[in-house]
Amino acid sequence: VIGTMGEAPENMILVEDVDDVAALDLPADAKLAFLTQTTLSVDEARVVIDALRAKYPQVAGPNKDDICYATQ
Repeated sequence: VIGTMGEAPENMILVEDVDDVAALDLPADAKLAFLTQTTLSVDEARVVIDALRAKYPQVAGPNKDDICYATQ
């Protein structure tokens, strides 16, 4: 996460759980995308992604097949 965030720290927000999603204060129409850390299980990531999509339906994310087999 540190390396990824270091690429564009002024344009990235670390979200670790649904409480972090709830605390986001971004415009409803903001242009957003998310990345997931490969050490998270698919189920752990899904909970956070679902919360992001509920709050920001326009959020873009990677293809499902981007998750490595070991993580799945």
